Amino acid sequence: SVTALERPIRVGVVGCGVQGRAHLRALRAFAPGHATVAGLCDLDAERLEQAGADWPEARRTRDFAGLFAHGALDLALLCTMPNTHARIAVAALQAGAHVVVEKPFAMNATEAETIVDAAELADRCVHLGTNMRYMPHAQYLRYVFASGRIGEALQCRVFGGHRDPPWWAPHYNRATSSGGVLASTLIHPLDMALYVCGYPRPVTV
Repeated sequence: SVTALERPIRVGVVGCGVQGRAHLRALRAFAPGHATVAGLCDLDAERLEQAGADWPEARRTRDFAGLFAHGALDLALLCTMPNTHARIAVAALQAGAHVVVEKPFAMNATEAETIVDAAELADRCVHLGTNMRYMPHAQYLRYVFASGRIGEALQCRVFGGHRDPPWWAPHYNRATSSGGVLASTLIHPLDMALYVCGYPRPVTV
């Protein structure tokens, strides 16, 4: 396979709303030659046009199937609502792309397993957009726990709540976002806590 050192990673972004634009800004910040946006997909023509202004070389489409049809992507970033994740992720994996899925990952465990099974069958990686584990304080705490200097974690408490509905997407709508607001945001500190502790097997939740 071709590596990023031989040519830029060809990235496709599905969903050009708030999260999609955040990913596009991050891609723009990469060192030259590491990644390029080769495809953009959104149902909203205006958002698609705005995203494409910064990446004029990217193929634009309102149909995700068309985005993957040519098999020309190395990585697909899924920035749509959770009720679309399973079918888009499976299509991307079958087309040979690795996949990063924004959270919530899927509508239910069955859909999540479908995505994971498709990744295994395609021999591709699928990753959930839990970014807090990569922050410096989380990396340091993980190092401290892994070193054994403070012993074994016996209990972990994670609290979360929302005073206002999320402004960036309708995660208050269970029909499109499954677990709702908590699944959209509480997953971040929950994942970070489990990561820091070395992913112990939960006894109760």
